[in-house]
Amino acid sequence: MENQESEMAKAQMKTGQVNQRAIHLKAKLRDGEVKIESDQHGPERLEKGSGPHRFTFHLHDHTMPSMGVCFCTVEEGVLDVDESEDCPPATGINTDQVDPQMVRSTDKMAAFTDENSGCPRTLSYALHFKCDDPHQKPTYDPIIINGGA
Repeated sequence: MENQESEMAKAQMKTGQVNQRAIHLKAKLRDGEVKIESDQHGPERLEKGSGPHRFTFHLHDHTMPSMGVCFCTVEEGVLDVDESEDCPPATGINTDQVDPQMVRSTDKMAAFTDENSGCPRTLSYALHFKCDDPHQKPTYDPIIINGGA
């Protein structure tokens, strides 16, 4: 079974297929502070040889009263990522696993592709948000463990 999955992953890479990962995030107000939550628990693990994975994050603002929580724009720095387990990661895109030209964001959606290539490695990333209160800078900062090629 493992060999069959590995062959499928190699075929995906040859045909340019990208694995799709949709993650739903909720913005909530806790003790006056905006917090970003996900149903994901623990690090995201990408299987060795599974090829690129497109992560798409969907934001649902559950702050009451509404704080107008939305993703930062690409220009504002919606994504930071580096090859570490540090949370939060260093500012900017500091890995060859994420192409800065493929990062996208709108108010309620952000996306990037993790190439999951080369040697196995751990990526720390942070998504940045803004809201009606300019003093609050909510983030979401999980870990991705790349299995590699």
